[in-house]
Amino acid sequence: MKTNELLNNLTIVFPMYNEEKRVQNTIGRLNAFYEKINSFPKIIFVLDGCTDNTKSILKNALKDSIVSNYSKIVEYKENRGIGYAMNKGLDNVKTKYVLFSDFDLSTPLKELYHFSKFVPEFDIVIGSRWLDKSRIKDNPFRKIMSLLSISIIKSSLKLNLSDTQCGFKLYKTDIARKVYEKRTIDRFGVDFELMFIANKSGFKIKELPVEWKHEEESTVHIRDYLITLKELIKVRKNNRKGKYS
Repeated sequence: MKTNELLNNLTIVFPMYNEEKRVQNTIGRLNAFYEKINSFPKIIFVLDGCTDNTKSILKNALKDSIVSNYSKIVEYKENRGIGYAMNKGLDNVKTKYVLFSDFDLSTPLKELYHFSKFVPEFDIVIGSRWLDKSRIKDNPFRKIMSLLSISIIKSSLKLNLSDTQCGFKLYKTDIARKVYEKRTIDRFGVDFELMFIANKSGFKIKELPVEWKHEEESTVHIRDYLITLKELIKVRKNNRKGKYS
């Protein structure tokens, strides 16, 4: 598929929680991307119970910006987690394809040029930080923690994927809805749960190397890795109970 065809039929969903310090930078990068393309994807910003000034700063940043004509803000008061936020965004998608992306654009949108080559052959195309041609910049502690968690996830769920947790995943929208309707996790474990469901359901997944850079002001903390391990146990229990069948 040509990239312009993909972009013209794409919605990008950005889950957001207390992102006031990164709004200006991300909107600037989005504007720069939109200035270079001829077909314009829709954007849904999902404010996951933000308690800071994310909403007001986002609205101000969108004024007179290129992306404002293609954007929608979805919000709710209680912080429910990235999985819940992605699902709320998906509820508002009307295009054939949907990309879920971290708001900090740690994986830049230019990767869509590479992803488009594998659409529509595959149901899901996901980015990986750990393939041979991946280009990553991360601090040593986060890299070690990430590799350790990925190793545990792969062995526990028998997934033949190098990276379930990279926040850059492109779906056919109808497939995304089939996968998300079986979702039980609201927070960071949702990524490996969704990949487990998709794999178990027989959907075709293509994993591609991407550029990835750890951005400052990350809202991911050490406790999140511990919560994710608990969620991994939940996925295994759910599977034994047949909840993903």
